[in-house]
Amino acid sequence: MDKENPAYPTWEYQDQSLLVWLQSSLSEAIMLKVVGCVHSQVCKKIYNHVHAKTKAKSRYLHTELRNTGKGERSIAEFLTRINTIIDSLLATGETIFVQE
Repeated sequence: MDKENPAYPTWEYQDQSLLVWLQSSLSEAIMLKVVGCVHSQVCKKIYNHVHAKTKAKSRYLHTELRNTGKGERSIAEFLTRINTIIDSLLATGETIFVQE
């Protein structure tokens, strides 16, 4: 018969405390994604949810950057729009390469 590690009850208590803390700090939208998860599953589900949203946002911004034209805007407005898109891409963790 295997003996229980004497540190296990302390670990289990800390693990459950962390799980409760994580769950109590989540927004309702994210909480719906992690209901019923146990300890390590919560972090993985949150990561997967945020990662998917970030990738979708990144694809949208790349498309917007490719399709943005000067149109009726002034040069200053056009460049401000381009810089805003680039800043948003950088915020998603994307790397911007400039072709010369």
